[in-house]
Amino acid sequence: MRGLGIGRGTGGWKAWSVGWGLALAASASGAAPPKSDPGRGWELCQQDTEPERCLTRLEAEALRTARASRKTLRAVRQGPQLSLQTPGSATITLQDSAATQYRGLGPVGHGDSWLVARLPAPQSPPLLLVSPASGQQIGLEATPRPAPDGHLLIAVRPGVDGHEASTLTLLQRAGTRWSVVFRYEAPAGLHLSFQRWRSDGAAVHLQWQRSSTSACPLAEGNAQLRDGPFGWDFVPPMPPPCEAAEAHSSSGLS
Repeated sequence: MRGLGIGRGTGGWKAWSVGWGLALAASASGAAPPKSDPGRGWELCQQDTEPERCLTRLEAEALRTARASRKTLRAVRQGPQLSLQTPGSATITLQDSAATQYRGLGPVGHGDSWLVARLPAPQSPPLLLVSPASGQQIGLEATPRPAPDGHLLIAVRPGVDGHEASTLTLLQRAGTRWSVVFRYEAPAGLHLSFQRWRSDGAAVHLQWQRSSTSACPLAEGNAQLRDGPFGWDFVPPMPPPCEAAEAHSSSGLS
């Protein structure tokens, strides 16, 4: 059985993600969001000069694709309402309001779950994983990256210094339902970046960077989130908070 791991931290954050410059460059050049990856499309739209119009275009394309593919999930926009339904399940209807609007971005992984953006920014959470078959609406802080077989999703938020935490959320699908099996909130100054899934889906390759402070020097490294006999965990472990690392170093010298 896959275990639930939780790590918590406090403090400021600095945005950091390997490859983020590619998203900026693609947006600056007017590149269209990729049709097959709704999360990547959402990332590119965040860098667009008109992100809300970009997301509306992305939804229109996703709805056209859903109609043409004739898959089991039915996705329909009727004015301010976005409706998602699978055969035999109740319809999930997301109603736009003055405070929050919803834009369906397309299916995630191999199932009938859809990624839905919440706007205008900032919204917390900015994304929803909507599963009509189970009736679930799960808030996500970052783009979900599906495992090769689609039964796992990971969302890694790099974080911004003084604004938001760097977080990692791992979800597993059993039948039609998703559940959180691992959750990590990085300590102050530590920022995570998703790299790739291992081909068998039993590990995620990550990079981390620690901001330079008076207590800790700048540092970076690689780690994996692996599924082991006692559940999911980091290999090697993530670096400790700066304060703890400094205390440990001092005690070793005494």
